[in-house]
Amino acid sequence: MKKPYLILILVVFINLSWSSTYQPSVYYKLTDQDRKNYILNIDQKKIKAPHDTIIYKTKYNLAYVTVKLSNYSKDTLKYMIMSCSWYDQFQVNNKKLTIFGWPCDGNFPVERIIIPHKSASFGVPIIVTKGSSKTETFKIAMNLFMGNKKNQDFLFESPDKYKAVNLIWSNEVELP
Repeated sequence: MKKPYLILILVVFINLSWSSTYQPSVYYKLTDQDRKNYILNIDQKKIKAPHDTIIYKTKYNLAYVTVKLSNYSKDTLKYMIMSCSWYDQFQVNNKKLTIFGWPCDGNFPVERIIIPHKSASFGVPIIVTKGSSKTETFKIAMNLFMGNKKNQDFLFESPDKYKAVNLIWSNEVELP
């Protein structure tokens, strides 16, 4: 009788060593041209001033920022974003400010499309911490996951090292 356990051990070893070095082929890294074509912008005049808000019995000082993603290319922009926790794809560069997140059920990746020379807007709630001044300046970044429904699981499984690669930063603005 053959010893199948030796073959099993070899297969497991090969799979483990392959998976630890495997880089997802579904991940699309933005090019320099992409960064020129896909622009994130904040209109200073549309920022809503910070105000006290109670959410889930907790008091927050929230400002609302409208962030606009524009497609200046000749091609349709297809990107993936979470249906409910889309705020996870945004970050702010000021440590006194935080993107406000909320609990959600039924969270799944969805494909969004922006046709050439059009835009999509996001209302991003920002928590303003105590000790912040009204002259706090900041930028907001969006992680642009290019892709389609075939690779939608990448949003769930992507390691942190990939989450900062496709950041597109907005212009700098200040709290009103």
